[in-house]
Amino acid sequence: MNSQTVKFKSENLDGFYATLRKRADLYFNQQKLSKKGDKLLFIKALILIVLYINLYTLIFKGGLVSILAYIGMGFLAVPLILNIGHEAAHNTFSSSPILNTILVRIFNILGAEGTIWQYKHTQSHHVFPNIAGMDMDIAQNDLARIAPTARYLRAHRFQHVYMPFLYLIYTLNWLIYRDFKDFRLLFSHSPRRVWQFIVLLLSKVFYFSYILILPLLVLKGEHSTVWMGFMAMQFTMSATTFLVLVSAHVGESAIFPVPDTEGRLAHTWSEHQLITTTDFAPENTFVTHLFGGFNHHVVHHLFPNVSHIHYPALTKLTQQTADEFGIHYRCFPTIRESVISHFYFLKKNGLPPDFFEHADI
Repeated sequence: MNSQTVKFKSENLDGFYATLRKRADLYFNQQKLSKKGDKLLFIKALILIVLYINLYTLIFKGGLVSILAYIGMGFLAVPLILNIGHEAAHNTFSSSPILNTILVRIFNILGAEGTIWQYKHTQSHHVFPNIAGMDMDIAQNDLARIAPTARYLRAHRFQHVYMPFLYLIYTLNWLIYRDFKDFRLLFSHSPRRVWQFIVLLLSKVFYFSYILILPLLVLKGEHSTVWMGFMAMQFTMSATTFLVLVSAHVGESAIFPVPDTEGRLAHTWSEHQLITTTDFAPENTFVTHLFGGFNHHVVHHLFPNVSHIHYPALTKLTQQTADEFGIHYRCFPTIRESVISHFYFLKKNGLPPDFFEHADI
């Protein structure tokens, strides 16, 4: 991660963010609500966990049942991460810090490493979204040109064609490569690097043992079924992850602010969140509950210390306040529109940097 310090413009004491925070605090006080998760979130988490465990037991039935069980687990993994792990990483699942710390380990159970992801997400992405060199989430493989300032390759002209296929192995890449890459970037000089590396290795061993090795040992005559199921699970998990992630920051009109030579930006931190973040399907209650409020992404960036249970109400306050201050609130009405916009984005960013300079207008 770039060591450059980015300096945002100071927030005005009677500006957009101060006004929005006052209105949000008034909402919580009047409704007598905690900003953390409520009983509904606990029930939802319990249902997701029980469903995942039940699907896992079906793997050992063999045949088509095994493959379908793997696919179901692949789909459920994303709601599990977003409703439990993501909330816990922001300390919003529960008012208990200990419980939140424990629940971050849902990432480890599902094959990733929770501490690495938590640090990358909260200390990099949330502070500096869409700033090249600072936001680790946009530092993808060289085959994907996300930030306009990224190095251009001739292959990028076709990235809107080949990236859908690469997206299908997103979680597989995360499991066997990305975690180790992020570990080197974030913990190679940390005093606890040895302990963190041991946790990382144990997480991988545990995941592959229960999700792949144990089924191979039990279903001795159906190794091909297990491998097919495992790969189908990764494809499903990757496709579901793609639906959620590409909608928030990398649509056709995505903006990647560039600090000046002294690291300064011309807008405040709160304005930066609205400039770089987009909601999708915010009126869809099912999507909100399934994906842990990730579709209310603007509010999530403005209030990362608030559980997604409250996002619908806070989104309305944000829309109202942004309108009053003349700040553009970005939103795709449906997931479909956000996905289409992402591929337009890939096509546009796949053009040579000087394309528009030489184009006839």
